[in-house]
Amino acid sequence: MQAKTIIRPLLRLLERFSLEQEKDDPAAILAAIERDVRFRGINLWILIAAVVVASVGLNVNSTPVIIGAMLISPLMGPIIGIGVSLATYNLPLLNKSLRNFIVAVFFSIITSASILFSEPAERGPVRANRPHKPFALGCTHCFFRRAGRHHRCHR
Repeated sequence: MQAKTIIRPLLRLLERFSLEQEKDDPAAILAAIERDVRFRGINLWILIAAVVVASVGLNVNSTPVIIGAMLISPLMGPIIGIGVSLATYNLPLLNKSLRNFIVAVFFSIITSASILFSEPAERGPVRANRPHKPFALGCTHCFFRRAGRHHRCHR
């Protein structure tokens, strides 16, 4: 009798940690991953915005801005596609994922290079010499910060 009174609560406790109830169809998961690998349209624009935000964060030496740029970057689609394709030996998905990842890296480099060449070269150490007049990247940083707050408040 003692064993039943101890085992039942333990089994109920272990049931709470079971993932079987929320398990999704493997085919649906694979279809969603294949859909997220594509790097066109909105994903490309979000990537460009994330690169702009990261570049601004690097120029103003702001760690939270760089982390925010990493959070909004849509690069995880092709990266997850590469991982799933390697795990399941799906060569067409691997080719598609690698192609889209290379496209994403190409657009990231082009965007960051255009920002780098549009900013004045001589500004001195960022922490020691804070700019006293607005500059292009500082204004961009403020714009994206305000847009993010507006989007978060109006969800």
